[in-house]
Amino acid sequence: SKTSMMDSVNLERNIAPRRGSGGDDDFADMIDARAADAGPGWADATAERMLDGWGTASYVIGDCCQATGRAAGKRRNTLLLVAAAALIVIIATSVGTSVQRSDNGTSASSSVEAPRAPPTGTSSAASGTAASAVPEVGTPTSEQDGPRISFGNIVDTFDDSTRFGSMRRRILESGLSRDTDLQDVYSPQYKALKWIADMDGASLSLKDHGILQRYSLAVLFFSTFSSNELPTLDSLKDLEDKPVTALGEGWKDRTNWLTSKGHCSWAGVQCHHRDGTSLTNTVYDGNEGVTVLNLTANNLDGTLPGEIKGLGDLRILDLGDNLIQGTLPAALGHLEALQMLYLDGNGIDGTLPRSMGELVHVTHIYMSNNYLEGQIPVELSNLSNLHTLALYQNSLTGTLPDLSGLSALEYLYLDSNYITGEMPESLADLTALTDLRLGDNELTGAVPARLCELDSLVTLYLEENFIGG
Repeated sequence: SKTSMMDSVNLERNIAPRRGSGGDDDFADMIDARAADAGPGWADATAERMLDGWGTASYVIGDCCQATGRAAGKRRNTLLLVAAAALIVIIATSVGTSVQRSDNGTSASSSVEAPRAPPTGTSSAASGTAASAVPEVGTPTSEQDGPRISFGNIVDTFDDSTRFGSMRRRILESGLSRDTDLQDVYSPQYKALKWIADMDGASLSLKDHGILQRYSLAVLFFSTFSSNELPTLDSLKDLEDKPVTALGEGWKDRTNWLTSKGHCSWAGVQCHHRDGTSLTNTVYDGNEGVTVLNLTANNLDGTLPGEIKGLGDLRILDLGDNLIQGTLPAALGHLEALQMLYLDGNGIDGTLPRSMGELVHVTHIYMSNNYLEGQIPVELSNLSNLHTLALYQNSLTGTLPDLSGLSALEYLYLDSNYITGEMPESLADLTALTDLRLGDNELTGAVPARLCELDSLVTLYLEENFIGG
């Protein structure tokens, strides 16, 4: 049976919904909401401001006026409506009872609402106007500013004269991330860019050879910290002064991650040893090329980002026994130096990327206990150094491809899938094979005679198939 995975929890963006033009009831609801949120004193102050004239009161109720879309000639009627609504609020907040409000001969029952967040802005389909309290992603605020994006109280410009803009340009030129991701303020890529450009205490030079690897690691962090408890940038500002549990559940061990310490000292990270030091000196406060990333059983929850390709020196990638979901990025095949890949015991689905056939130095691939589907790509036959291929307990289908190019393969574990067809004769060309497990599939036909003649073969499991002869 497949390993059961924890249901993923969608990240809900903490944004109050925009309120459309719903007429006078929506307008009164807006007044009630602001009164409930601000307290009883707000109503009295509002009434005094409205008595001073329209111009003074407009900054309080300007959003509501946009939402109703009234023409300038009807301002007097709207002002009367506002005054009536404010009086209702005063009475309601004083006695805590239901009140009646009237508009053009119709009435509706209203009571004081529980406090709720005020809208971030309003829009009107009727008038074609929209609130502009927060600029939209990629929307120029002026001809001189160029595109600007907002994250909470932080507004960034993509002007290359700023460190943020220059770092963005460096990332784009490297091909690590797409510009659309860097402009999405909710994306892991934007969060990583913002952190490394403006918040990282290390403040590496943009020409530093380690800055892109540091960015790639930050994208991985924001992609997998926890889909329902993704930390905000504000919560990372004083991360170094907080305990490991400061950001909630998240990873089990995130020692030094996203601090000013060199990424070679971050939990699970090892780097090239420094010149003049021992070959085993791979963990230190520096920012050299990452050779090992071992975060096994560390409660990573999310997707594996394509920015993983930024770790071009990586030899060992071990993210096994976590909660990684989604499909594997094609960028995985860009890790040309990779030797060992462990992604077993996750919730990964989709097909195996054909680009994995470019991992010519890989010796071990463990991707068992996932939800992988589709046919095993024939490109895997290019991995002439592969020693172990473990894809058992997935949902792989189709026939077995010609894997005769795997001349160094000793262990082939494909049991507990839905592989169909006959066993190919090319299996007998795997002259180093010692352990072959194809049980619990849907194979048919006979066992190739040459396979039984392999001197190296010690273990063979073919149970629960439709093999005869």
